[in-house]
Amino acid sequence: MWPADVLAVVVAGHHGPGIQGDPSRGLKRVPAPPDRTRALTREQVDAIFRIDVALRERTFWRLLYETAARTEEILALDVSDLDLANKRARVISKGGAAGWVLRICRTPARAHRSPRRPIRAW
Repeated sequence: MWPADVLAVVVAGHHGPGIQGDPSRGLKRVPAPPDRTRALTREQVDAIFRIDVALRERTFWRLLYETAARTEEILALDVSDLDLANKRARVISKGGAAGWVLRICRTPARAHRSPRRPIRAW
């Protein structure tokens, strides 16, 4: 909610004897700062996956990267949520809606260039 919206909500219905009209009328919205988020390069992503961590963390990182799912959706997964045959997982999205996230495997071209790194299934 924007500051002007908050003020309007607070003032609405709370007009006292000293307040005439809507004091938030005429306020301008402050523009949101530009998003400075940058995507990682493929080399940076590969470096992250080479870090020596427990299998659980490595699996979560890979699922987050390959599905583009929200962290909360991946952390809430249970084994029963996995559809291994179709390489997807049932997630509960923000707001409670159920849906599926798909695991994106390496492209055949990349697998062909790297025969020692086979495409892994769940």
